[in-house]
Amino acid sequence: MPVIAALLLASPIAAQGLEPQLATLSTATRINGAPIADPLFVRAVYAANGGKLLWTDPARFASLQKAIADSVKDGLTPADYHAAALANFKGSVGERDLLATDALVLLADHLRHGKVHPQSFDSEWNFGQNGHKPGTPPTQPEIDRAMVIINAPDVATAVAAVAPTHPVYTQVRGELARYQALAARGGWPDVPAGPTIKFGETDPRVAAVATRLAATGDLPATAMRPDPARYDEPLKVAVMRFQTRMGLTADGAIGAGTVAALNTPVATRIAQLRINLDRARVLMADLPKRFVIVNIAGFQIYVLDGETVIWRSRVIVGKPFRQTPVFKSAINHLVFNPTWTVPPTILRHDIAPAARKNPAYVTKKGLKVINSAGKVVSPYSVNWSGSIPYTLRQDGGPTNALGRVKFMFPNPYSVYLHDTPSKTLFDTPMRTLSSGCVRVQNPFELVQILMGADDPT
Repeated sequence: MPVIAALLLASPIAAQGLEPQLATLSTATRINGAPIADPLFVRAVYAANGGKLLWTDPARFASLQKAIADSVKDGLTPADYHAAALANFKGSVGERDLLATDALVLLADHLRHGKVHPQSFDSEWNFGQNGHKPGTPPTQPEIDRAMVIINAPDVATAVAAVAPTHPVYTQVRGELARYQALAARGGWPDVPAGPTIKFGETDPRVAAVATRLAATGDLPATAMRPDPARYDEPLKVAVMRFQTRMGLTADGAIGAGTVAALNTPVATRIAQLRINLDRARVLMADLPKRFVIVNIAGFQIYVLDGETVIWRSRVIVGKPFRQTPVFKSAINHLVFNPTWTVPPTILRHDIAPAARKNPAYVTKKGLKVINSAGKVVSPYSVNWSGSIPYTLRQDGGPTNALGRVKFMFPNPYSVYLHDTPSKTLFDTPMRTLSSGCVRVQNPFELVQILMGADDPT
């Protein structure tokens, strides 16, 4: 009788004979040819569910499969979440359950925190994924979040809700869908190379430009163009719209740079969108309601309040060989009329070589050479060829390299936002001109926002 009672009280997993399999579950375990990616998380989920199977209801299992298939809309790959293995499963019900649970916890974590660890493509990034790291025991909040999704009335809807909802993310997601549809239709034809086409000119390549811009909706289907070979007003508007979207100078001229952007394959654009969606999932985890963001590639700075951009301005960022690092921090104070202490990199690569030729260069730049005792010494007394045990500093003022204000936030890169006396450089299209810091075109508008005046105008 006790034996019969024990059998009657056994859990469904025990009935499927999976208790030993759960105990030995590892990343080396393959079910229906698919490897288990996060065995510790899978075990924790079943423990939280009292050892019961999770996917015996056909409707719930189908909803999970839909969530996996829909992951392409977020730039993910269904194959990473056992799509084929679950669709053509050969094995026990319990094994299928384990595989489905592994797929669920992995997909939900990738949607919430990103799939690729940012430091794997840039070691300078000072933040990583906040999600669960396979191979480590999940925390209770992580388990609780997984159980909420698993127990939701509609699993696919619950999974989709995990992804960021910020308009920036949803807009990029929408663009991905649009470009995926374009790829399904065969993409777009190339524009032949040739000399720059200017407004009002006639050129046989104009028809190819119009076809290309119509494919991405930059040229409306309703545009009236009597002469397909003439570069007319509707096409100029479309070209400038495309140039603006691509971060090019919107001058309307169809030159080599614009043609190269037009001829970028649809598959490349899709890859760029997928990468940016995954980076957005990393960046947008646990953001405060109000934050400042610098679009390094786009040479722009924004202040967002919730989902609304309340301010923007042009910026100058680091040169290709002294790139502005990507990181998150908190602005904690401002400095007005700052002095500028020359960073070691600039001292070594810029100041010292010029000073070796003529020490007067240092004085001309308004820099003081200060020794370890805090005394100002002559630049002519310094050996600029060897190690330089001096601090170079520029006094505050209108010609100071940092301008009239700098915005400080802790980081290991000695990088900050600041003003600049060189205002004309903001009219340069490719503003990769600094040594890593970010120069802001309208810094005192940002000061007003940070000090509590929401409308800088």
